[in-house]
Amino acid sequence: MQSLYGNLQYFRIHEIEVSGCVMTTPAALRKFADISYELNMLSIDPDAMQNRLLKHPWVAGAAIRRIWPDRLNVVIREYRPHALVVQEDKDGFEYLDRKGTVFATVIPGQDIDFPVISGLDAFDTEAEKKELLNVATSFLSLAARNNPNLPTQNISEIHFSSDGELILYLVDHPFPIYFGKGEIKRKYYQLRDVLGVLYRKKRGVSMIDKVAYIRMDYQKNKVLVAKNQAG
Repeated sequence: MQSLYGNLQYFRIHEIEVSGCVMTTPAALRKFADISYELNMLSIDPDAMQNRLLKHPWVAGAAIRRIWPDRLNVVIREYRPHALVVQEDKDGFEYLDRKGTVFATVIPGQDIDFPVISGLDAFDTEAEKKELLNVATSFLSLAARNNPNLPTQNISEIHFSSDGELILYLVDHPFPIYFGKGEIKRKYYQLRDVLGVLYRKKRGVSMIDKVAYIRMDYQKNKVLVAKNQAG
């Protein structure tokens, strides 16, 4: 059938509908995947188109359906940024989604109001880096519940030491919070409660203003809150 009807004008694509675009645009995706009105409904390869679309840094999923006689329906699912990753061997920041997938380099003008994950450069293998990114995304998933004492909006940086220990920095206070390794969920809730106490004001002054650092791995089920010299 393709050899007989492949060139008939009747089977030329007259309408291409692309939906699901937020960061991308239908025109850009059509060009990226070589989807044009010059194509023929009988000769196109939807699977090949889908594979080309999936190579776009913002496309996490794609589905293509022919609607006879002359329409092509393209539905894409974009990645959603959850954090930024910074590595010395990369050109600028990269976006990270909720599943720990690094998917696109940030370009000028794009949103960078996300927590930053750093320290991955100290690790050689992709498996090690992936494991640390999973730890970071687990923590951010807890913070996404937006408890007022520890919401995502107040997380500035998640840094990993050369030993793989997590160090947290808040937006409103620059002191380090040492998480150590493991038990992220327990430590998150513990820190949330500690911050709730520290944010309280006494005589108009919050105790958190006098904190030098916090150690979540001080002792089992114990937290060390160290005061600065002024406190």
